[in-house]
Amino acid sequence: MLRKFISSVKKRRLGLLGACGAVYLIFISVIIVLHDALSLSRTGNDSPGPPTPALPGWLLAYAEYHSDQLQNHRHTTRFLVYVCTGGLCGGIGDRVTGIVTAFYLAVATNRVFLVHNPSPVDLGVVLNTSNIDWKTHAGYVMSQRPLSIGMIDRVGESLDLLNDNAEQRLIALRTNLNLTDRDYILSRKEFALSLQNLGVPVDTWRPPNGGILFAWAWSALFTPTSALDEAVRAKWARVTGFEGSLDSYVAVHIRTGGHWGDGKRHDPANDEFAECAKRVVKRMSAGAALSVYVASDDHNAKMSLQQKVPGAVFDPVLPFHIDKSGRGGLDSLKLLCLCLAI
Repeated sequence: MLRKFISSVKKRRLGLLGACGAVYLIFISVIIVLHDALSLSRTGNDSPGPPTPALPGWLLAYAEYHSDQLQNHRHTTRFLVYVCTGGLCGGIGDRVTGIVTAFYLAVATNRVFLVHNPSPVDLGVVLNTSNIDWKTHAGYVMSQRPLSIGMIDRVGESLDLLNDNAEQRLIALRTNLNLTDRDYILSRKEFALSLQNLGVPVDTWRPPNGGILFAWAWSALFTPTSALDEAVRAKWARVTGFEGSLDSYVAVHIRTGGHWGDGKRHDPANDEFAECAKRVVKRMSAGAALSVYVASDDHNAKMSLQQKVPGAVFDPVLPFHIDKSGRGGLDSLKLLCLCLAI
């Protein structure tokens, strides 16, 4: 998990590609940290420090199956590849949820899960493989012209296509999923039953334990690269002015909406964000100082939370959408420069 970012800042300049990729995953880390924190705040578990979920037996068994299939190059091996090669792939939150949901679809359908994500930069720039090698064979599988299923805003139809093509060896899945879509997919009888038979506790998608399946999958798939670690540390030093050893921090993401054709979402003056942050700090800190980082698409929301949570920090950068900001006159180079500036 990208929950702790600890150590001193190294004084070297990141390349343009690495910095943009790092920022891309920094936003993912904000979502993950908040997701875990919200789950922790709802469990009533007062143990100090964030939970580090040990991988369950069913997941270790899948990792072993995955490795065996790749090493032995069986012609009967079936693959499911999460794909983002440009165009519309969804925002950061939808992409993260899409990757994890696609992973569980691969587990449910007994497929080897891979990720092919070269847009906006190759995912391997910022994330390494963990227990499961999602990277090494992805390019080769994509070169074999897999069946492409577009799940962008057509979830039900796409799931029917996945079922109808169960014997198809190679399937590439492009998807932008929110949490409602995820719950719908994994509650469908054919997938839920398969996962339950494998020992996956699908009922834990929902509160109070909604984050555990997410945390298991992410831990099994990804570890941060040194480039990502360094970019996060450098960003933290820039927004706080502190370049020494850092404790863990709590990240809060407030999406107010009203940008990029997005409807209004959360009221920036909503006290629930601040109260949740305070609860999580109390549970995680064990009495030690713990900083709060605020990410938002609205400057007033950042200011409001900072007033309610003393010591909270934020970066006063202009927000952008990973898919849609380029449509407002920003070409790819300008978008990369904007990423670098963040």
